[in-house]
Amino acid sequence: MLVRYFMTAPVTTVTEDLPCRAALRLFREKGFRRAPVMRGDLLVGMVSERDLVRVLPSSVADLDSAAGLRAERALVGQVMAKRPEIVGPDAHLEDVARVMLQKKIGGMPVVEGRALVGIITETDLFRALLQISDRTDGVRLTLATPAGTRSDDVALISLRIGLRLVTLLTHESPGGAPLVTLRAVGARWRELPDLLAKAGYAVIQVVPPALEAA
Repeated sequence: MLVRYFMTAPVTTVTEDLPCRAALRLFREKGFRRAPVMRGDLLVGMVSERDLVRVLPSSVADLDSAAGLRAERALVGQVMAKRPEIVGPDAHLEDVARVMLQKKIGGMPVVEGRALVGIITETDLFRALLQISDRTDGVRLTLATPAGTRSDDVALISLRIGLRLVTLLTHESPGGAPLVTLRAVGARWRELPDLLAKAGYAVIQVVPPALEAA
């Protein structure tokens, strides 16, 4: 899954000389929490709502102080993160998620060549996850895969009874035990849990198709 298909584009940007108060107002009007900072066509930083809130006075009393008045004159260029982490449009989402997690950041500008073409944020990653997993068609099963079983055998068992796999995800429980989550579509879905159990899988959860559940 490539960044270019999930990034937000075109992206709203701000400039270094924009007052922080004006930038915060823009963020709240547009409903976003971060923006690339541009100097002409050059990306020079990234600023978040947290950066802006941290520097601005939080009360009328603070505003009336000398420090508060100075803070009100603060510009985006003074509080932005310089040399932000960037990503290309053909990067994979899992690599982006890994960088965000390691660096503790909520978004990255997407740059192609030297041009800013978008922004990828944690919200975009959530949207990608939902696109993969948030389906209402078919039966959804969560399985543990004990020693001697393989996740690819799950697909073969499903295909043998005429089911079409919509998703097949492998992951781990908090304790490190391997798990499989799958969604399959077909008339014989009720047979699948028993067949998987007979093959050695531990069936943890079965969620019927939405129409069946209703």
